[in-house]
Amino acid sequence: GGKDAVVIFHLMRAVHAQYCSEMQKADAEFLIPRPRVIYFQHPDEFPEVLRLLDETVGLFDLDMLAFAEGTSFGDGLKYLVERNIAPGKDGLSYYKNNNNNDDATTTAATTFPPLPPPHPLAFILGTRKDDPNAGSQGVYAPSSHYMPPFLRVNPILDWTYGHVWHFLRYFELPYCSLYDLGYTSLGTVGDTLPCPALKKSDGDGEEDEYWPAYMLREWDQERAGRISKKKKAKEETKEKKEDSKEIMEKEGDASKLEEVTMSQTSSTVSLHPSEQSQTLSATMNDDEDAGKLNNNTEGG
Repeated sequence: GGKDAVVIFHLMRAVHAQYCSEMQKADAEFLIPRPRVIYFQHPDEFPEVLRLLDETVGLFDLDMLAFAEGTSFGDGLKYLVERNIAPGKDGLSYYKNNNNNDDATTTAATTFPPLPPPHPLAFILGTRKDDPNAGSQGVYAPSSHYMPPFLRVNPILDWTYGHVWHFLRYFELPYCSLYDLGYTSLGTVGDTLPCPALKKSDGDGEEDEYWPAYMLREWDQERAGRISKKKKAKEETKEKKEDSKEIMEKEGDASKLEEVTMSQTSSTVSLHPSEQSQTLSATMNDDEDAGKLNNNTEGG
């Protein structure tokens, strides 16, 4: 849903079309696969982002795989890496593993070959050098040591903020409507604001207005509207203290405020590894899940 994700999606779509065209010339029976995309559901996703994702999945008939809220990136990527098996010759179904087949009606004539080892997997990402998580990555980069093994492909690594907007506007590609309201980098509802560098002159007590994202001149201000995790946590703590004080004052017992500490008011719930694995839920593209295409919250 973010601008960088939109760019790489359309670049991938162009490559996919070229590849399929060449394959069909070589083999008239070649079945065109649907482009695969993934999405990790988030409770604080912008409705505008979900709307764009919904429209994109339907318009381009994408093979979307969604992971339920609470699924970590590590667990989701592991799920994909371990199941990257080539489809059968019909191009539709995956080879089945007959080692654990409990169907008593299965005969030798209907059994399937053992599940082959998964193929190496690559993810096309919208990482740019200016991103905080870019590090020393190249156009091709292996996954981090704490992640399952896969290849990161960064086709727009050397692109600037200006390149991104020139591409989107030159080819008149659809993008999230929030960018026209002054947002320049999209995270979640709780950590994203319009870019202050795009704020128009103050009005007469009306709501603040912002220029669209593509009008930003100071490209280093791209993430100025993103609230850092430390700042967000500090503000949430302050709000909680103010709420507690207000409640205690209403109860006529504000003097007890100083006695409230984190150890008294907080609790932590940790999932057992076996329980955590059960939170993984992947669903293929259908009408109910059409709005769950992947949005890269770190790079939008």
